Amino acid sequence: ERQIDQDIGGEKDSRADEPFVIEGYSSQANAATQFIASRSRSLLVAHYLESHFHLVSTDIGTMPLNATPPSKSGKTTWDGACIVFLAAGK
Repeated sequence: ERQIDQDIGGEKDSRADEPFVIEGYSSQANAATQFIASRSRSLLVAHYLESHFHLVSTDIGTMPLNATPPSKSGKTTWDGACIVFLAAGK
């Protein structure tokens, strides 16, 4: 929660009307367990954003993924969550 507060706190007002996608990552041993863990992580972050920052749930999407992070993250494996800001069509 502290990391989310740091990352989103200053961005909240400027991005309040933009959609978010929460990617959940898991390095569990098999695909089914990966899916369950990564989905749980993405939902946990989404619910925190909704309750703590009063964001609209319809503007937050979740995506369970395996242990492969985005290429620009500089990491080869990931076990956690990532908040992706989507640019609003203005």
